[in-house]
Amino acid sequence: QEQRCRLCPYSSFSIHDIISHERTHTNRRFHCRFCSKAFTHNSHLLSHERIHTGEKPYKCRTCPKTFARSSHLACHEKVHTEEKPFACGVCGTTFRHHKNLTRHERIHEGDRPHQCENCGKAFVRREHLTAHLSKD
Repeated sequence: QEQRCRLCPYSSFSIHDIISHERTHTNRRFHCRFCSKAFTHNSHLLSHERIHTGEKPYKCRTCPKTFARSSHLACHEKVHTEEKPFACGVCGTTFRHHKNLTRHERIHEGDRPHQCENCGKAFVRREHLTAHLSKD
């Protein structure tokens, strides 16, 4: 059952996510030097501040690209290895990133979460809805 935060519109089906989320309203001790955002962990603050500074300390070993987050570097490096560890259980198509597999699986499920308010037509991807709206 979906749970809601008592302090903001955030919701989740996991009570553990709600408990963790609600702490963000009270335990934000680390404040950004550049904007009004605050964080519960210093590491989250440091990662956020790179948005303002443009710092990209994580360098690809194969090409000149740099990244602000190590997780973004890890995703990028799969381009060079051609590693595609996420496979569709229905058709076997493989993907480098889990989010792309999740988006692909909507095709098989018939899930079209992005609906046009004008005509009712629904789309698997938000950018397809945006393109549809720009045709009007």
